[in-house]
Amino acid sequence: MLQPYSPLVRYVPILLITASPFAAAESNLDRARNSIASSRLQTHVEVLADDTFEGREAGTRGGHAAAGYLVQCLQQAGLRPAGEDGSYYQHFGNGFRNVLATIRGCDPPEDSSVILVCGHFDHVGFGSRQNSYGPLGRIHNGADDNASGVAALLEIARTLASQQAGLTRSLLFVFWDGEEQGLLGSKHWLEHPTLPVSQIGLVVNVDMIGRMRDRHIEVLGTRTGFRLRQLISRQNVGVDLQIDFDWELKANSDHYPFAERGTPALMFHTGLHDDYHRPSDDTHLLNIAGLEQITRLLVNVLWETCRPSPAIRFRANWQDESDSQRNQLEAEASRQPPRLGIQWDPADISAGLRVSSVTRDSPAAKAGLQPNDLVVALDGRKITDSQGFQRSILSHSSPVVLSVRSPSGSDVFPLTVALRGTPRRFGISWRNDEAEPGVAILTRVDVGSAAAAAGLRVADRLYEVSGNQWSSGEQLAQWLNRLSAPLPLLVERDGRLKIVVLEERITSTDSLSPKHNPR
Repeated sequence: MLQPYSPLVRYVPILLITASPFAAAESNLDRARNSIASSRLQTHVEVLADDTFEGREAGTRGGHAAAGYLVQCLQQAGLRPAGEDGSYYQHFGNGFRNVLATIRGCDPPEDSSVILVCGHFDHVGFGSRQNSYGPLGRIHNGADDNASGVAALLEIARTLASQQAGLTRSLLFVFWDGEEQGLLGSKHWLEHPTLPVSQIGLVVNVDMIGRMRDRHIEVLGTRTGFRLRQLISRQNVGVDLQIDFDWELKANSDHYPFAERGTPALMFHTGLHDDYHRPSDDTHLLNIAGLEQITRLLVNVLWETCRPSPAIRFRANWQDESDSQRNQLEAEASRQPPRLGIQWDPADISAGLRVSSVTRDSPAAKAGLQPNDLVVALDGRKITDSQGFQRSILSHSSPVVLSVRSPSGSDVFPLTVALRGTPRRFGISWRNDEAEPGVAILTRVDVGSAAAAAGLRVADRLYEVSGNQWSSGEQLAQWLNRLSAPLPLLVERDGRLKIVVLEERITSTDSLSPKHNPR
């Protein structure tokens, strides 16, 4: 059965799990995170998307005014300047300027790296034929693109600055200028970095997060580093957004130049819409409550990356991957021939299973089972329900002894059947993902199995067994085969974590009818 995952409720683990020494800091973070409010986010968006900023085009008076507002907010939050000559600015181009500020980590580990958190604050001003879908000559306020992301970054900066003592890694907040003119701000920083690029351990880019629909968000770039999908999914607990982990990376926002140069880079995004690069991209169309939820998720993710854990390793293979490879990785494995090969009518099993048909060349056919035979017992145990029989066939080692009564006689005779294939206790198969070590992607969930009854699906990802992570596929197989049931699994589906409890007894009657699903 599926149960919401809570980090506060754990099943008895295989190994002892000790309390985190950061419990007090986490409590402080909870209070700070809960201070994130829709009202503050809305205020930031309304200021940045106001007509007085004239669309925040890079190098214009409106763009300069927007940068000044950012500096004012960062100063009030207590962030230190991280630009040129002790200022918050990095000047470049024709009057363009990035805005930079930092939160210094405390007691960083030896392999510490800086987390770069960013989003562009410029937009397209009054629009042109090169950057607007029209009409031209009117202010393009860019409420979603990207006042929404900037508002979130300002709230994140304020929240994490209040918890600086709990951070072991430093955070560099960068608000890019000139993004709409070809990622100019991020490209300039990479050519003239304010700290060695090699010190950047992860880039988190926030671009257009104001139009969340149905609690859905896209996260790009998880293939640029190891275990990034798991990192985000684990921090989604309590926020509960549906996350699409898109594998396609394009040079359409400021995370891309970093990934090209060998730095793990993520982008959070809620998708394009009909108001994109039009004057109609205004504040009243934003989902402010959704913006608050995404901001909370980002705080969780950044807090976790600033803890004393190993640095995220870059993964160069992302450049060779696309959503077609993702589909292949998550595809259902080819169905195996039935282990037994009979069908029956489940309507009346009070006297046993009445065989309706036998699959040609199946183990049942080779053993001599025929239509209308009545199977009354398996290895001496009376058959009382259809699902129990299905599960026994799936998980039983070969051979089995069926007690059978022919339609023409009253005597029961034993029939030994050599089942096909290997037993599968809970009815699942999986494959590994090179980018997510220690995670199993389900490739098959057998109909009638304990896994199917618990609600598992193909493409679900297994993270833990009984509260523990495995070191190899062999270890996972051993745990699933040997540990006693009920067995809790931590499962991720679309970025959401659930506890799925595998039972060997019957817990559900939702499986398909056996007469349609040969065994």
